[in-house]
Amino acid sequence: MEVLVLGPGCKKCVLTCDAIKKVVEQAGAEVTIRKVEDIMEIMKIMKYNVIATPAVVVDGEVKIKVLKIKWQWVLLGVAATALSILFASRLIPNPKMVPLVPMIVGIAALSVITLFDRNDEENKAWTISAWGFARQIMPLLAIGVVAAGFLLGSTHDNVAIPGVVPNGWIEWAVGGNSFFSNFFASFTGAFMYFATLTEVPIVQGLLSSGMGKGPALALLLAGPSLSLPNMLVIRRVMGTKKVILYVSLVVVMATLSGLFYGTFF
Repeated sequence: MEVLVLGPGCKKCVLTCDAIKKVVEQAGAEVTIRKVEDIMEIMKIMKYNVIATPAVVVDGEVKIKVLKIKWQWVLLGVAATALSILFASRLIPNPKMVPLVPMIVGIAALSVITLFDRNDEENKAWTISAWGFARQIMPLLAIGVVAAGFLLGSTHDNVAIPGVVPNGWIEWAVGGNSFFSNFFASFTGAFMYFATLTEVPIVQGLLSSGMGKGPALALLLAGPSLSLPNMLVIRRVMGTKKVILYVSLVVVMATLSGLFYGTFF
């Protein structure tokens, strides 16, 4: 029997591994126990579709310890978010601002639940870490969105605002709905790193500069699926041949989807 403890080496991961070792020693069973915490070996966690650690794999079967939160708290958070949707739709005249209220309430409810959870101290640590990442990412995200609007332009209330990059360049590369424009959009999106939150303003700027609807969809499909750093990482897990096949399938399917969408919609 082989037991793998998956995790980044946190305190709970170490305690889980030690507890398993004690049980095995007391039972006198022949079990191979190994921790998967090295930065290169962590990619093996992807094979088990694990989204929370620590996780225990026994002979290929995943045993995951999920977060334990009182269901009453979760129900209160859901109720508060649902009420915020009702009040926002009735009290806020601008429909574009309505979704912001339930989003803020939902985030606040989740933060309160995890910060004041006494059953698991890692819930509080998770929220504090998430806030730390947000403080690091949000300024960079804001700079990226402003830069995309400055370079590519934008559209507000059906009014196109031109950017620094000439529209003729955009129209030549990804304008219309030709095979070249869709392939160029999908191929470029596959190798560029697109953050999830910056895709929308970037594509919006490209559309206002003359990008076709088909190439826009091809870019949105290929961008989140692939990036050059992503290819380098998964190559170590899947191998070169499988990565080439995966990249080719993404580019081809994104190109064909863009052609179909641009032709019929």
